[in-house]
Amino acid sequence: MLAAVCLSARCARHAAQTARRPTMTEPSVTLHRDYEGEATTLRAARGDVLAWMSDLGADEATKERAALIVSELATNALQASPGHTYTVRVARDDDQFASIAVRNHTSGARPPARDRWQFADRSSLRGRGLAIVTSLADEVTVDDDEGDIVVTARIRLPLP
Repeated sequence: MLAAVCLSARCARHAAQTARRPTMTEPSVTLHRDYEGEATTLRAARGDVLAWMSDLGADEATKERAALIVSELATNALQASPGHTYTVRVARDDDQFASIAVRNHTSGARPPARDRWQFADRSSLRGRGLAIVTSLADEVTVDDDEGDIVVTARIRLPLP
């Protein structure tokens, strides 16, 4: 019985590691990962995007912007759908831009209208994410895809 438990735990670890591996259409072109709907996954999402950007050859400022963007968008996804899986997809659009998209299934919560994307009062605990992302990205879009919300930020890639 103990061996079965250990084997089961090993399989669970392997499944978790496999689920975090990127799906690539071409080397270094796309990162696509699903994360459990828990705040503890934010660090992994940031780290995965940083690693992808490093592999791409992005400079430090671009990597930091990308990490902050994915952190803000993933936090919004977690707040909108606590406990539900979210997806991070980073793709190189062309030689000059990359897109960072976070998708989550929502139970009705929608991002505010674009005219409300502003920096909240400093004492507010929420309400800054989309304003921060907008200040860091060249373009931000929000799409509703059959109950999934997809927020995409495009950033310029000043490569060394």
